[in-house]
This record gives sequence, structure tokens and C-alpha cells, in this order.
Amino acid sequence: MGLFGLSKTSGALPDFAALPVEQAIASLAALPAARKNRAAASVLYSARARPSALDDQITLFDAIAALPDLAPHHRANARIARTHKALELGDDTRLSEGLAPLLALGDEIAAFSTSEDIRQDRCHVGFSRAYVALNAALMLGDAALLADLATEAVALCRSQLARPLPAGFYRSSANVMRCLAFALVSDRQAAEPAKAEEIADLAQVVFSRALDLRPPLGRREKSRKVSSGIPMPDAEFMRTAALAQLLSQWARSRDAERRALSDMIGDLAVAQRTPNQRDRLRAAWQAQRQ
Repeated sequence: MGLFGLSKTSGALPDFAALPVEQAIASLAALPAARKNRAAASVLYSARARPSALDDQITLFDAIAALPDLAPHHRANARIARTHKALELGDDTRLSEGLAPLLALGDEIAAFSTSEDIRQDRCHVGFSRAYVALNAALMLGDAALLADLATEAVALCRSQLARPLPAGFYRSSANVMRCLAFALVSDRQAAEPAKAEEIADLAQVVFSRALDLRPPLGRREKSRKVSSGIPMPDAEFMRTAALAQLLSQWARSRDAERRALSDMIGDLAVAQRTPNQRDRLRAAWQAQRQ
């Protein structure tokens, strides 16, 4: 029996989690195109199908992103995933190495279609990229890039809301809202009250549209999944709702009140998969508001 209980005669994939990373990369590269894409999907979207060490995961995701014959959405998600892992690792060198290829994905992702599978959806993948790039710029202390990415995220939000949204936008709204949070408190937006209010208004629209697409209560209680099959716990959506409220308060508050509100927004907006990652990003968030 192979990975996921498949027999060798049914086209089982190698057990990449059990292989040394160099051997896993070689095995992956040797597969024909269809199985290569299936294998890449298993490694990208299932934690038990890849090595446990973050360094090895980054190396493997970099190799996946460089594979020929790979579906564009797998390539984009590999770049996004490796950046998340570099943030978790807290390695500025690994983080910096992957930033340029991540940023270069913008036009490619913009060409994706709207899809009920959020892993292929233009809006979801676009905001996944935007959110992890904002966190990377924050951790690296690149204020100019952070401001540029924040401006880009606002424009992306505006353009996506002008189009019909798939049901998966309920799941996507978490990253959309967090990107707007980064944008709102960036120096470039904070200096212009009209822009701050515009971003706060966009946040309200995002929340309203996501709420319209929220699965019925009975369905959430049974599976907590949207149509794409990706979990969306209610607690995460509650953070999205809280951010929408805080962004409105921040945009309409006085300077004396904004520091406390900014810290509250940062607590909800920065990526925090590990305590070290959370603490570093919170400290960087607070430093940029000095």
C-alpha cells in the first residue's frame, strides 16, 4: 500500500514525507505530467504528505514551483506556501530569497479564472499571495515594499468586488480583510483621511458580501466547510468581523485613539502560526507605527 492507502497498481504516489528531501525532489521530477501534478497537490495541500521539518518543506516547495508541466495554480500555491513556512521558521534569509518569485506572480494569478475551488480561484489565490507578501515585508522591515503592497491590495480588493464572487469568497474574506488592515494602518494611507475612510468602507463591503455567502448554520455545524471543501471555522470568521469593526473605528478616530486601535488590529491581522512568528510580527507592526 502507498500514500493515502493506494495500491501500487492504482498509481500510488511515493511517500514524500518518508524520503530525504533530495530524494523526494528527484522522485517528484521523474513523474509524468499528470502524476506530477497529482503529487504536487498532495504535498502542497496535505501536511501528512510532506516532511515535518520546515527547512525541508521550504526546499521541497521551491522545487515544486520550479517543476515543468505544473498547473499554474499549483506553482502559485507553492510559492505562497514556502513563504508561509519561511515566516514560521523566522529565517530572514530564506524569507528574502523567496520574496521576488512570489511578487512576480501577480500578473499570472490575475489571469486565473473565478472558481468554486479556492485553490484555483483568482481572488483567493491573489489575496493569499498579497497577505503572505505583506507579512514578509513587515518581518523584513521593508517599509517601502509594505506601502506598495498595501496600495496594491486595496486596488485588488476594489477590482474583485466589482465582479461576481464565488461561494468560496466566504473563506477568502479572512485574507482580504487582513490585507485591508495592513493597508489602513500603513503610513501612506494613514496620512490621508479620505483614503482611510475608503478602506474602512471597503472592509464593510467585504464583510457584508462574505456574510451573504456564509453557509447555513446546519451545514457549518456538520462540516464547517464551504463548497470548495476547505475548512472555515466560525472563529476565523469572527476575527474577520472584528477586524471590519475595528477598521471602521480606526478610520474615524482621532490620533490619540489610533495607537491602541492599531495594536488591536495588528493582533488580529498578522500571521501567527507559531508564537515566535506572532511575536516578531506584532513587534514589527508596532514599530512601523512609531
